[in-house]
Amino acid sequence: HRQDIAHCRELGVHSVDLSIPVSDQQIEKKLGRVPVADVGLDEAKAIHGHYGETRPYAANRALSVLSTLLTCAERWQYRAPNTNPCKLVRRFKEKARHRPL
Repeated sequence: HRQDIAHCRELGVHSVDLSIPVSDQQIEKKLGRVPVADVGLDEAKAIHGHYGETRPYAANRALSVLSTLLTCAERWQYRAPNTNPCKLVRRFKEKARHRPL
């Protein structure tokens, strides 16, 4: 798993740095043994809806991680090009956060 993430970074996909906990806790549980080529809109919606309206930030981050993983799968030719279903899932609205410096 970590080797795949390192390979994604080599390909220029940098958003997987924080993906290890989210992937292990949520994406792997939901997808289990589903072949990467068979991950569709229903699975993407299930992962996004896992936290639902109560934790929109976590739901959006999980969807971003899944999208990144599927993009890597396309680059490695495990999926057909431009078949990432995450692009069709509507993200939850997030409130702007104030972060003191």
